Amino acid sequence: MKPKYLVVEGISDCFYLAAISLLVATGAEKRPLNDYVAWFPANSADNIKNCVLTLKSSGIEAAALFNSDPGGNKASEQKDVVMLLGAKKILRTRDFYFGSVKHVEMEEFLRETLVAVAKDKLKLDVTVAAKVNKKMPIAQIIMNKSKNQFKKQNIGDAFARWAQTRKLSDLTDAEQKTCISLMKAVKKAFQ
Repeated sequence: MKPKYLVVEGISDCFYLAAISLLVATGAEKRPLNDYVAWFPANSADNIKNCVLTLKSSGIEAAALFNSDPGGNKASEQKDVVMLLGAKKILRTRDFYFGSVKHVEMEEFLRETLVAVAKDKLKLDVTVAAKVNKKMPIAQIIMNKSKNQFKKQNIGDAFARWAQTRKLSDLTDAEQKTCISLMKAVKKAFQ
């Protein structure tokens, strides 16, 4: 089987995707996407194009998931990125999110669960801050509460550890729908 890579902006995205893939496999899908798609962190939206180019020149099939922030939006709309990947293989976080945060990153897909994960795994109670600041990214709320002791990578790692003993049904209904939709879109990008 030809290798397939989903290129993402950062390592925390890889943590979320791997964990979401396993959670979705406990419910809607029976085989985790991790079995046949690898997650490839580019370190920034601007680097995604270079990573995709390198993978494709090596005969590796690639798609990309961009955050819906200014950097991700700009990078995903570049003509050479669209020509290199084709529209079907360019995914954007805003395509799967229906909340009030303007600059959508992976954490927003799991906002309510991450409040519980922060409390359980990081020993931070961000319940009130998350309710009061509905337009602020949940990762920013957690990082602020920890006085920047925890970074996005720590939050993603905490979610991945939490997810190891959970099922898809442990997410909220909205989070389940978002995660299933995301996994289906990734799968479709490689068909």
